[in-house]
Amino acid sequence: MNKNKNIKILITGPPGSGKSTFVSRLIDDLISRGYTVGGILTPEIRERRRRIGFKIIDLLKKREGVMASVFISSPYKVGRYSVDISAIEEVGVPALQDAILQADFVVIDEIGKMELFSRRFVKSLSDCFSSSKPVIATIGEKVISFFFSKIVKDRHNVKLVRIKPKNWENEYNFVKKLLEL
Repeated sequence: MNKNKNIKILITGPPGSGKSTFVSRLIDDLISRGYTVGGILTPEIRERRRRIGFKIIDLLKKREGVMASVFISSPYKVGRYSVDISAIEEVGVPALQDAILQADFVVIDEIGKMELFSRRFVKSLSDCFSSSKPVIATIGEKVISFFFSKIVKDRHNVKLVRIKPKNWENEYNFVKKLLEL
């Protein structure tokens, strides 16, 4: 991982394309090779097989919060979910800052509309992409243009990888090669 140590990889694709599974598998590969992985995961919260919200989990410290739910009230909404900005700022922001300082790789699953409601989170994203650490992030297709115009701008070390169920394995191997794994 010498020449590409500062690489930033954005993984995108339609809902259900396997972005989170892709990143989870990369995390497992990195950890199995002895790397420290920090950052965040935002898994679904399900109740009786129905999605009711999303958690935000700190990969290094294992802290978590409820980032969005159908059961909370907030002026910030995405679809039927109300977004808890304080959970993003109390778990997500420190997780990203700690990852920059302590981890070999920064993982962000996901950069989406919910997370972008927080200015502090957006600042932490900018810090991650300005850092010397390799970053692996999933990004919703609907926020790519905003993210590129505000955070990525003219950076040449950012690779956008679009996945679909048909090309998933090929793209996974491509990313592993980029990371020199």
